Amino acid sequence: MPLEVSDLGHVLAVTCPTQETGLPFQDRRRVLKADPAQTQTGSAECWYREGVKTLKVWPADTSSTFKVLYWKVPAELKESADEPLVPAAYHDDLIVSGTVIRLFKNRKNYEAAQFERQEWERAAQRLLHALGKPNYDRSRVIARTGTAADYLQ
Repeated sequence: MPLEVSDLGHVLAVTCPTQETGLPFQDRRRVLKADPAQTQTGSAECWYREGVKTLKVWPADTSSTFKVLYWKVPAELKESADEPLVPAAYHDDLIVSGTVIRLFKNRKNYEAAQFERQEWERAAQRLLHALGKPNYDRSRVIARTGTAADYLQ
């Protein structure tokens, strides 16, 4: 690893599926202080960013694979055929409302802009909850109480 990602945004998690562990973030300056030449190898203990598009683990771990969960930086919409990353179900709530907010501000109607902004933030939270949170549900276990005879008819 280093991993170069052209659209790397906010990194949510770096995990090592082979070790079944998540790696903590570490500031690049601390890693360089501990290993200035970046020559130490072994089992990865942390991850850090180098520049805008590069993600590295320390110590360098070439035997493991890593999974990176991150927010994608969307490409700029330039052409009429370009598609936004926002799912279609949220276009009105986020894209159109964002435009309405800007129009209200341009017309110096700050009260209406503030109200519309609150609605926009609610829609953004719904989107985040629907798409951005991992599923924390564990497999369900049904614990039966009583004796086997209780379930027989």
